[in-house]
Amino acid sequence: MFHGNLQKQVCTMFHGDLQKQKETQVPEPNSYETTFLLTWLGLGSLIIIEGLALPASGVLLLAKHLAKALTPVGQCMQP
Repeated sequence: MFHGNLQKQVCTMFHGDLQKQKETQVPEPNSYETTFLLTWLGLGSLIIIEGLALPASGVLLLAKHLAKALTPVGQCMQP
């Protein structure tokens, strides 16, 4: 009888401790935190996309002007 009662108390205490650990370990993210993280994720991706697009457009513009400068136009070819 004493052994069964002690085991029951230990199990109850252990189960109660597990419940407290589960409650303290996994906090639910609130809506403000989720909104904040999504906003920063969106802004970060926008900065990365613009950071890649701007040099690409500059390279294309440079290639366009270099092609015009290096192409011989208006020169008469003599037979």
